[in-house]
Amino acid sequence: MSTELTSIARSVRNARRRLVVNALLSNLGIGIAAGLALGLVWFLVQPWLLATPPEYVRWTVLGSLAGLGAIVAIVLTWLRAPTAALAA
Repeated sequence: MSTELTSIARSVRNARRRLVVNALLSNLGIGIAAGLALGLVWFLVQPWLLATPPEYVRWTVLGSLAGLGAIVAIVLTWLRAPTAALAA
C-alpha cells in the first residue's frame, strides 16, 4: 500500500514540475519579449529625452528592461504555481 502512495506522490510531483516548467518557459518568452519591446520604445524616445547620453546608457536600459521582464515572469510563475492537488 505504501509503495502505491509513493508512486502516486511521485507521479503528482512530476506532473506539478512539468506544469511549472511549462508555465515558466511561456512566461519567460512573454516577459523578455515585453522587455525588449519596451527597450525598442526606449531607443525611439531616448534622443528626445537626453541630449548627448553615453552609448552605454542605451544598452544598459535595454538589458535592464529585458532582465526585469525575466524577473517578473519568474515571480508570476512562482505565485501562480499549481498546488499538488491541482496537479493531480
